[in-house]
Amino acid sequence: MFLESNAFARTVSEQGFRSAVYLEGAEIDEDARAEHPKVMGEVVGFYSKMDQLGGWESVPILYTMSGGGSVEHDFFEATVDMVQAGLAAAGPLDGVYICNHGAMVTTEEEDGDGVFFAAVREVVGSHVPIATTLDPHGNVSDLMVDSVDIFVAYRTDPHMDQVERGEEAAHLLHEVWHGMEPRKVAVRLPIVPPNVSLFTDEGPFAELIAAGQQGMTADIANVSILGGFAFSDTSKNGLTIVVTGRNNDAAAQNLARDLADLAWQNRRRFVCEPTSMAEAVERAVAAGQDASLPPMVFSDLGDNCGAGGPVNTLWMLEALHQADATGVLIVNFRDRRLVQAAQAAGVGNPLEARFTGDDWDRDGDTTYLANAHVLALHDGHLIGRRGIVAGKSLYAGPMALLELDGIQVVVTSRAAVGNDPIYSEALGVDLGAMRTIVVKVRSSFHQPTTSSSNTKICCSLTRPAAHRQCSAGCPLSDFLGPCIHSTKTLSGRTLWPTHKEAHRSCTHRNRRPTESVESNSHQLPRSPAGPGLRRVASHDWQRLRRRRKRETRISTRVQPTTSTVDRPGNHRTNCVCLSLLRAVSCTGGNRKPVANVQGNMKPK
Repeated sequence: MFLESNAFARTVSEQGFRSAVYLEGAEIDEDARAEHPKVMGEVVGFYSKMDQLGGWESVPILYTMSGGGSVEHDFFEATVDMVQAGLAAAGPLDGVYICNHGAMVTTEEEDGDGVFFAAVREVVGSHVPIATTLDPHGNVSDLMVDSVDIFVAYRTDPHMDQVERGEEAAHLLHEVWHGMEPRKVAVRLPIVPPNVSLFTDEGPFAELIAAGQQGMTADIANVSILGGFAFSDTSKNGLTIVVTGRNNDAAAQNLARDLADLAWQNRRRFVCEPTSMAEAVERAVAAGQDASLPPMVFSDLGDNCGAGGPVNTLWMLEALHQADATGVLIVNFRDRRLVQAAQAAGVGNPLEARFTGDDWDRDGDTTYLANAHVLALHDGHLIGRRGIVAGKSLYAGPMALLELDGIQVVVTSRAAVGNDPIYSEALGVDLGAMRTIVVKVRSSFHQPTTSSSNTKICCSLTRPAAHRQCSAGCPLSDFLGPCIHSTKTLSGRTLWPTHKEAHRSCTHRNRRPTESVESNSHQLPRSPAGPGLRRVASHDWQRLRRRRKRETRISTRVQPTTSTVDRPGNHRTNCVCLSLLRAVSCTGGNRKPVANVQGNMKPK
């Protein structure tokens, strides 16, 4: 199950997963080897490397992903049970591959990925190697690290190395089959950085990733560094370093200690300095009036559906339109009814456009009216052209391109990140003619090549509702121009004073992230085991599940009329990350088949 849970977003239901991507059995095999797959790149890479190495049979179980907040616990439990049943039915297996995001939370369990991993381990036993690939925005728990043998996270943000990380997981699995014993060392630091400080083109996280790779030796199998996802708002939030040694952990401990010290020394650099939205809009207006100024790209990160956003907040649209900005393109805005109205009006005809947005603490109306013209319509079936979605099958639902007095808006029927030029190009947009482009996510794009006349500007943008995450901006690969990060003030206050295992006290999904205070200490505290180094302890996840099931039954009997109430300002959008569990097996020697949750492999 692939889900990046945002504690402020709407709960993800079973339908949310099934309507996004939900593949079972042979469907996974077919899609992973297809010309235009739906599965994530790491799954494609894993299949490709296993096919190249040969001698394996996949026994796929489940691949599903969505986007939003916490997944409904009943559906999560049913999925875990289904995966366990599939693993048991597959028989003896040689290995398991799990493709999860790493930041999944359920309505009752903050460590969804850890419980998921442990459930797989329970079925296959301790002798079967389990490999997992994760997003670097995952929140790592002890249970997650302890339950798997091979722990691989992307090394790029934008995430451009997914295929390579899937290939690496397959290669390391083969190493284990040939006798290598992976020894993991995990360090979680009391740093909860905002996403806009986790890019890997430059900055403290980029330097940390580079240091990890420079520290690779023959004794180190993998270095994975995960900055985490602050808006999951869990007790396991925190930048985590996982170093895997080959056959012993001495070198892994030393490298993990050095990386932890480097991260701690640079902790203040993870803070983002905000710039007002008014200033950003002023720049956009100026760019539309003066062609000598460089074009700009805004990333409205707080409205990114991949991280829980509803893809229909009105802040940027309203501010730019009321400021008479021109040469602006907004990609995307989700509004099914508006697309239907555009279809009824027809291409080339005027339309009184009513943009219906999410409130996100707006005062007053949550709609915005504007006179528009319908420029183009599209059925929404697309093939990704660049970056993270290159070659993938995409579906945004029926789409419309509207023009509002110099502002063009791509309107989709479904929640779509819009992380590829194809979303605009399919509707005939001339991207090169745009002076300002507003997208929903920066981290899906390469940094552009800049010239002396198009210098990158990294600043942060705040919105009126300062306690919610807002936008973050960066230029797309197709454009030259300054980069404007827009993020809520909260995103800049993410450092924690002490190195504790549980540095967060949030125990309720409805709580907002708490403010943190920076420590005066510059060095990560050392212990006999090293700076924050710890062996991962086992977790009685079965007892926890049984207890929670029992509590649920008791509460249902005692209060049969109790209903769930949405908290004010929350958005229960579907935001799921890909969670693929695969079992793999090798046919050589005395190898037994490997089991896997989303995909199993047996010997041929």
